[in-house]
Amino acid sequence: MLRTVVIERLESGSGFFLPVMCLGEFWRVSTERQGMNRSPDATARFVAELLQEFPLLLPGPRYGPILLELLELHRPRGASVFDFQIAAVCLEHRVDAVWSFDQRFPRIDGLAVVDPSR
Repeated sequence: MLRTVVIERLESGSGFFLPVMCLGEFWRVSTERQGMNRSPDATARFVAELLQEFPLLLPGPRYGPILLELLELHRPRGASVFDFQIAAVCLEHRVDAVWSFDQRFPRIDGLAVVDPSR
């Protein structure tokens, strides 16, 4: 399962997008034996379908400075850095909200975290 799936409300209008970092996270969880243990072929088919529904949100020129500012402010350790990568690409594109099932997704000024299961 993608814990952090989509983001919403870009400056240009409402919509749902997939931060590119989530693809790698999903691939890992999907194909790990301790995870979903799906085949790479099945995972690739799912990702292809996902990309037909949700355009990718890619880092741009402001991504690096935004990420560094978040890392200096929050000082994450270990794997939690990946959530800050997602947050940085969202902030760069002026996204209002991240939809995530991850209860530990960091709380960052200007970026609401929505649990779609609630």
